[in-house]
Amino acid sequence: MDDLIRQIEDSQETDLRDRLTALSARIEIGPENLTLSVSRTALMQQIDPDVHPCEPDERLVSQLPLHLRKRGIETKLVLGESISTEPDRGLVKLIADDRLWARQLLAGEFASVRALAGAQGLDHRHVARALPFAFLAPDIVEAILEGRQPDGLTVTSLKQLKAPPLRWEDQRRALGLNGVD
Repeated sequence: MDDLIRQIEDSQETDLRDRLTALSARIEIGPENLTLSVSRTALMQQIDPDVHPCEPDERLVSQLPLHLRKRGIETKLVLGESISTEPDRGLVKLIADDRLWARQLLAGEFASVRALAGAQGLDHRHVARALPFAFLAPDIVEAILEGRQPDGLTVTSLKQLKAPPLRWEDQRRALGLNGVD
């Protein structure tokens, strides 16, 4: 069995397709799970070609939880319970810019949001709308940096908020991060 697993893992795409066909594999994608079923007889013959078919042939079935993870215009098919993902670069850049701008304003490097925006080559309204996100709760920032934010939390969704709530508890609720660990 270990040899078969190794062979499947080392297979090229066409070889893998042939192996799955030989196993009489069937893959079904449903709204909440992916189901893989293979012929027990075919699997046994792949492991040991001298095995005689069993009657009636049974199907071995395995199901994995499945969901779509959307980030902006990108959609990923995610299998399994845990979601491991790359951080959303747009969100990370937004937070980094906001924090830098807030520090620059507080340090007196710029006399106003308009002056800061002009130095950045940006519209002052854009900078003014973005600045409140420099004050997100630390666990929210950490979740974003680690890519653990909810699927719907994107740069676009943040920009649609007029401003984040002041209280961190309210921020978590508004951004769908109540369960941040």
